[in-house]
Amino acid sequence: MSAYDIRPGGSLKLKGGVAEGGIVKKKKKKSKPKVDFEKNEDREKVKKLLFSEDKSSESPSGSGSNSPAPSGSSSRKTEAEKRFEEAQKRRLAERVAKLASKTHKERVSDFNKQLESLSEHHDIPKPTPFRSLATQSKFPIIPASQDDVALVSFFDRPSSTFLRSPFSTTGLFGYPSLTHPDALISLADSTFVHAQLLIDRILRARESRDELLKVVKNLDRLSNMLCGVTDLSEFIRNAHPDPMWVRAGEHAYETLSEFMHTLNTHVGLYEVLKAVLTDPSIVSTLSPEAYKTALIFWVDFEKSAIDLPSDQRNKFVSLSSELQILGRKFQHEANSARPPTAIKPSELSGLKDNGMGVRLQLQAQVTQRDLLVYPGSLQAQMIMCSAPEEEPRRRLYIAANSSTPEQIQLLEKLLRTRGELANLVGKESYAAMALGETMAKTPANVLNFLNALMDHTRPFAQRALEALQARKRAHQGTSTLPTLQAWDRDFYCPAEAPAPPIPLPPLTVGTVFMGLSRLFRHLYGISLRPADAASGDVWHPDVRKLEVVDEEKGIVGWIYADLFARRGKPAGAAHYTVRCSRRIDNDDEVGDRNPAGQESRILESQHFEAVKRHRVPGQDGVYQLPVVALVCDFARPSITRGPTVLEWHEVTTLFHEMGHAMHCESTLSPEL
Repeated sequence: MSAYDIRPGGSLKLKGGVAEGGIVKKKKKKSKPKVDFEKNEDREKVKKLLFSEDKSSESPSGSGSNSPAPSGSSSRKTEAEKRFEEAQKRRLAERVAKLASKTHKERVSDFNKQLESLSEHHDIPKPTPFRSLATQSKFPIIPASQDDVALVSFFDRPSSTFLRSPFSTTGLFGYPSLTHPDALISLADSTFVHAQLLIDRILRARESRDELLKVVKNLDRLSNMLCGVTDLSEFIRNAHPDPMWVRAGEHAYETLSEFMHTLNTHVGLYEVLKAVLTDPSIVSTLSPEAYKTALIFWVDFEKSAIDLPSDQRNKFVSLSSELQILGRKFQHEANSARPPTAIKPSELSGLKDNGMGVRLQLQAQVTQRDLLVYPGSLQAQMIMCSAPEEEPRRRLYIAANSSTPEQIQLLEKLLRTRGELANLVGKESYAAMALGETMAKTPANVLNFLNALMDHTRPFAQRALEALQARKRAHQGTSTLPTLQAWDRDFYCPAEAPAPPIPLPPLTVGTVFMGLSRLFRHLYGISLRPADAASGDVWHPDVRKLEVVDEEKGIVGWIYADLFARRGKPAGAAHYTVRCSRRIDNDDEVGDRNPAGQESRILESQHFEAVKRHRVPGQDGVYQLPVVALVCDFARPSITRGPTVLEWHEVTTLFHEMGHAMHCESTLSPEL
């Protein structure tokens, strides 16, 4: 039979048994629905190709070279088939090695990047029922407003049109008088005199029932008057870049803070408030907000040794003031830079970092001198994560966590003063004194919570420590588990940056603020709007001023956002309530009875309080609107790098601080 007599249809099949002519045609199989068995097929291929033996090298026992081979054996495969199988094995081995070299998180990240690169043509179509539900959702998608778009440009392109006007001059935070540091000290002095006059009025309240009805309101006025300047001074001394303003802020803050400690031990004010709260006819006239405010004042008096003799109350005031000074000094020293640590060039060998690590190695090779690395710097962080040698990591860790003898003495003095203050008011410890009005109530409750938390997490922590010990043993090549040191953590377990739960576009500062504004509008009917800051209104060109706008009431406050890092600016994020909101049209300032000759001394305080007063649509009366300052240390946008893209932990920090800000901005009490 001639080989040309066989005319197979379709593609040529060379696999299978032997028939006449050496070729066997397989029977056609009925078509079946296609099912995705990709995962099973890959698994079977791996098993087959990794565990099968090369049948071409096998021969049946007792058979010679001419023994017939079983049907389908490799001896019947063509050279092309053998080469194809070899290539398939190599490709599969490379694929397995590639997959094994990536963590699950890396594979998910690659998959997300691939999805982001696809066009809308590849989107999975939504079923019609779900599409109709989405369009009829109770919370429809809010389209981007003009203010939303403006926020992105406002923060991502600082050189935009939102510049300080050169033709309008005002003082800090829009207060016309605060144009220079001396004005803050003068304002504190004027506020001190003004507060004394209001205190005299409250002390005379028992002369008439009408004045007793106004005691809670006047105490709130007194608190607002003092806190308005104290909170402003607190911000200036912590965040202002000008040292002269910082010194003025410290002077004003310490002066008014000590005065407020004195008021907390003022027996006369306490007796007047007691007369109000023990009179049911007066209490029945108080609104819920006013009654709650009265109770807060009462608790403050009770915590401030009000029942002690005069000399002990004076001791309470002096100890409280001393604690403020010691605490600020200790915090300042704790945040100060540590001296650099010398790192030998030989200790930098084998750095895992291919960027900064390579540059430091080249620097060491060229200079042939020890490198001076400051604890907490980027270089120190890189060495802690990348240096195989333990010694440089140990020295950097000790340098970053060591204190000077002076700092330790300061801490001991701070603790002794706290203990003395707690004993003065009859508490067994400062912790018991501080926790009395909190949710925890007692130190024992705090310890119980911490112990329960440790008991719950101890098994997980133990497993994590054993895993780190195994890594250190593998690195050192020892037979026993080595001891883990504090400076080993970052090297054997590099911290992974927190990631968002879903893939997101680049989160620039402007994009995040736009998202916050849309979120607030969706939840509370409040949005953020860029505002033009007049000359002198802000303390640095990077500061951005925002209006907080209610969809029904209009402007209800302002936020000053100082978000970008600069030389000398403290690290971290913070929120400052510069001015709180309260109703002021029913303050009855006419009844203060200012003595003759005092008008000029309190005039500056009166002008300061008159700023930021507005009528709010839909609300009765006139309100003092809140002012909030938000301070962060994000990287500054530039022309070369473009807008600042925030890491996920920075996004969560910004959300946290804005939560504080909105708590202040969205509170308008109709009574206080």
